Amino acid sequence: MEPYSADLATMVALFLGSVAYGINLLSLAACLEAMYMGRSLGIVRRIHYVMLSIALIMFCIATFDIGVMLDNNLEIFVEHNPDAIPSPVALSNWWSMAVFCSFIAQAFLGDAVLIYRAYIIWDRRWWLIVLPIITWLGATACGIGGVTVGAKTFHSTEHADIAPFVTALVAQTFATNFVTSSLIIGFFWNAHKKISAHNAQQQTSDPLTKITEAGVESGVLYTSSMLLLLIIYAAGSHTSQIPMSRIIVQVIAITFNLIITVGMRQEERFRVSVKRSLSQTEPSNVSPVALSADNPSTHTRSHVTRSDSSDSFDRSFGTKSERTLKDYRGSIHVPVRREI
Repeated sequence: MEPYSADLATMVALFLGSVAYGINLLSLAACLEAMYMGRSLGIVRRIHYVMLSIALIMFCIATFDIGVMLDNNLEIFVEHNPDAIPSPVALSNWWSMAVFCSFIAQAFLGDAVLIYRAYIIWDRRWWLIVLPIITWLGATACGIGGVTVGAKTFHSTEHADIAPFVTALVAQTFATNFVTSSLIIGFFWNAHKKISAHNAQQQTSDPLTKITEAGVESGVLYTSSMLLLLIIYAAGSHTSQIPMSRIIVQVIAITFNLIITVGMRQEERFRVSVKRSLSQTEPSNVSPVALSADNPSTHTRSHVTRSDSSDSFDRSFGTKSERTLKDYRGSIHVPVRREI
């Protein structure tokens, strides 16, 4: 027995989805601000156009989802159109079809980004992402299958039951997210432990600690949401999945924005701290020389103890053109003592 009717579930979905959409909007603003924050700090770097495009696409999908839900509620409660009431287990009208497609697209894009980031930060070890790719493709296939089956009976009086497709879609999406999040968090956790071994006093203040925490929080948020939706389907409470699925469309975008925002802010914090430490480590009576990656005699101790952290930052964003700490040092002119 369903806990409440489908039309009430649609109203609840619009309310909860709108709250999550507001959080999504704020997280997108913070993400965009973090992407351009380096310029305000005097650091010139490449703009992550791929990450920027993904963030905007996710926001567009989330906006489309809320717009469809708003129009569906207007049809139900203002126009009193009985055909607008969705079926919990079938694609009974175009509103149901649209929001189901937006869920598939958002999950497809979010999981693709997670898999790619895990692939990049683990030095392109493809064997680590074989299982996530299989579950990712399986979830996509189930989503397409559900849309295909539902579309065949879209205009008939008896609609096809797509609950098995949705259950398989949610289960495989949950598995993909769990594995890839574990890989990403594991990488940063190992990098943090290596850096902490060099300097135990900075265990709590190291930027990688914040990135690891953000990865854990985002992974728990996304994974727990998918797990809850899976439990709802397994329990047979199909009307409850209507508001939950609308929240998840927003949650996927929020977790992506959160990871990018924290990662880029900590990257800038690390680069600025390195720049300041390099400018303060040498006496003023020594003539300035350019620090260059090709001149190892000018490398200071800070490069030895923190180079792993810089490399972790660059690899985490998945761009081979990102400048590493060596390239960054080559653009700074500070007073240093030439070591013999």
